[in-house]
Amino acid sequence: MFAADDELCAALRILLGNYAYSIEWAGSRLSARVSAYDGSIDGDATGGERFFANLDVVAARLSALSERVSLLGRSKAKMAWGPAALRKFGLVAGFLIPFALLMVLRHLIAR
Repeated sequence: MFAADDELCAALRILLGNYAYSIEWAGSRLSARVSAYDGSIDGDATGGERFFANLDVVAARLSALSERVSLLGRSKAKMAWGPAALRKFGLVAGFLIPFALLMVLRHLIAR
């Protein structure tokens, strides 16, 4: 479905080729990560209008595709396991695992 949408692919090609190194779509939220070392959003002749116009196209096309998928009868999950959810899980695990290991070590030393 994504590859068949030429407008979406063209906008993503511009965004990923010139500005962003990753674009994430989670539910109704679209975010783009831009590298400050390679350049800036407003560094081109349009002053950033090209970036935001293409980001708007991507958001609109993904929203339209989402509505089309929901009309086909696929249910929307309450919890999506995409890159953003995995990153949050990794962050929480990174804090909890050392704490749990410290508690186990304290318990073993106390015995």
